[in-house]
Amino acid sequence: MTTILYSCITGCIAMEGYCVKCKSKREMKDEKKVTMKNGKPATQGICTVCGTKMFKIGK
Repeated sequence: MTTILYSCITGCIAMEGYCVKCKSKREMKDEKKVTMKNGKPATQGICTVCGTKMFKIGK
């Protein structure tokens, strides 16, 4: 299976994460870089298919 990442108008690459509701890897929209309580970086966004909040730990 190949993964295709679409780039947005500004040239950024869409982040991919696991959607718990869809039970598969999906593209995130409205990604935000956040820092968890323990100081580690994470990305928070919304599933493009079902609209559920997604969370990916790491850069």
